[in-house]
Amino acid sequence: MTCSLNEFPRWPGLIYVSAATVINYSEGQIQSTLIIHFPQCIIPCLVHLLPRNSAIIKALRALQQFQTFMGMHCLTTNRLEVMKTVIHSYEMACRGVKDKDFNFLKQHITCHAPDDIRQKGTSNHATTRTDEGFQQEVARHYARTNRVNPESQMVHIDETEEAMARLDMIVADCMKATHPDKSADNKDKTLDADWHFGALNPVQSSQRFEADMSSIDPAYAGFDLALREYLARIHPALQIAYEDTLQIHSFCYLRVPYQLRVNWYPERDILRCSPEFHGRPRYDLVLFNADDDPLALAHLISLLRVETNHGIRFDLTFVYRFKNSKWKPRTFWDGCHVMECSKKPQFLPLDCVARGALLARAYGTQHNDLFFVVDTVDGDMYLRLNNIA
Repeated sequence: MTCSLNEFPRWPGLIYVSAATVINYSEGQIQSTLIIHFPQCIIPCLVHLLPRNSAIIKALRALQQFQTFMGMHCLTTNRLEVMKTVIHSYEMACRGVKDKDFNFLKQHITCHAPDDIRQKGTSNHATTRTDEGFQQEVARHYARTNRVNPESQMVHIDETEEAMARLDMIVADCMKATHPDKSADNKDKTLDADWHFGALNPVQSSQRFEADMSSIDPAYAGFDLALREYLARIHPALQIAYEDTLQIHSFCYLRVPYQLRVNWYPERDILRCSPEFHGRPRYDLVLFNADDDPLALAHLISLLRVETNHGIRFDLTFVYRFKNSKWKPRTFWDGCHVMECSKKPQFLPLDCVARGALLARAYGTQHNDLFFVVDTVDGDMYLRLNNIA
């Protein structure tokens, strides 16, 4: 299991702890990291080690789903109903786990979480630090006293600081009225509508690009001919002869804007496609829009901008596409998607890319092209892949 965790793919915001299962002692921050981030990646690393139809896997899956809902900053009535179904599945799975007493602190949260959210709002508004700032202020005032009748001294200190704060606010309002900041009005608070490339590699012709890359990766064999056939298919009016030169601009990363399904705010993913990123290759995975597949996933090979002799540019990705596999793990949990990576790469227009995705290799099998879809990395991914409004 330790090897599986060490090989787990990287994802922004997902903290990794080396050899997490063999830690004998650690400080509180490491324990907090394991509690928060460990459940997100444990199922693909554990399912092949447990017996078939394991209740532990089903309980962990329901716990993943529950934590995902608790982390959302916007929960509709429909999402709360789905959350209740998840809680019921969690309770049923816990009953099937033997030699484990679930009567412990914090376990009761599943009983009242939906009602608490309806009455008081989502969990991001519930915090134990509500009055922490006041406590710090009182401690700072007390430290400035001589400990003799400190109450009156603290009141005087607080009145003085309050008066100074009011004076600062008056001066700031006068400065703002005299010198208005026009740049704030012109600043666009939304994300750009288009994608952006970054880290440009040397520009090459399509033939030269194929020759250089095919010596490293056999997936690029026949790249030039496949590219010309693809452009002729999507743009029939553009007649490209074999003698025409196609300039290839390849990049190492891509910024993709999208709208969160959780709260409809704009967000942006940075997708890497580099042979060396912090000392290791990094080729991210993407979720894209396809009419024939609601779960359209692909593995990036190259990020390309193709320029023709006519000055027309095409922004493309060269990918391995995933398809649903008939293989099943020992325990098939709710929302389990097993994907198989295709052997033949293909081109994909960038306007189809929705956002980044995370897949973990199916351990315990001889097939290296089987992957589990990890849908609990964030709330947006969970809502998209499970078709929840």
